[in-house]
Amino acid sequence: MKTPTRNAMREIKFFVTLFSVSILVNGCNSRLDKTNSKFGGSEKASSLSSFNALNSQIFAPKCLRCHSGGAPAGAVDISSYFSIMSKSGLIKPGDPQSSLIYSEVESGSMPPNGPALSAIEVEGLRNWILAGAPNGPVPRPTPTPTPQLPAPTRFSYVEVQKQIFNRSCVRCHSGAQPAGKIDLTSFAMLMSRSKNIVPGSPAKSLVYGEISGGSMPPRGPAVDPVLIAYLSNWIKAGAKNN
Repeated sequence: MKTPTRNAMREIKFFVTLFSVSILVNGCNSRLDKTNSKFGGSEKASSLSSFNALNSQIFAPKCLRCHSGGAPAGAVDISSYFSIMSKSGLIKPGDPQSSLIYSEVESGSMPPNGPALSAIEVEGLRNWILAGAPNGPVPRPTPTPTPQLPAPTRFSYVEVQKQIFNRSCVRCHSGAQPAGKIDLTSFAMLMSRSKNIVPGSPAKSLVYGEISGGSMPPRGPAVDPVLIAYLSNWIKAGAKNN
């Protein structure tokens, strides 16, 4: 066996180096492609915010060749909104991770024959499910109106009851066994326990502390800061039944 000459060794090293650089460049380009696919992704994914858009851009071109007709693959028919929503587990409105369609495309398991969905397409599907999977455009959130309260020089129990307790509290704090044994359905029930409301001292008032600290209500939106300030001022003003 002949020993390679010095020139031959140089050529071998050159080609090895060239091959290594090629792999490195391709790897970087691959990472850049993944990064670029996410750059501006949220903005582009917003174009998939309706069932019609998802159907035309994802379901119809990439899924219906298997999941439609008289004997769809896996008994999963996604040829229409009704067929998707009528089969339990395919889409769970508000919960992408529990939705079979989302978990399959996000993992890359589907579609099995063809390119995986892009990051933007997966994000669009996720956003649609989070919004409740409506049969139409995802509704835009409406801003919460600022509570309409009396002039700040007069703080009224009637407004505290209507704006705070009735809206956020009485679903749990009412009835024969109110939560925490705190009944917030009337002034008499509110004041039946001395620690619930301490006139003149919001800091010593249990009800105020729970609401202002965010512990109450435990479910649903927190009480608006404007209303919390109003409750505090009503207590400072003597917590009168007015």
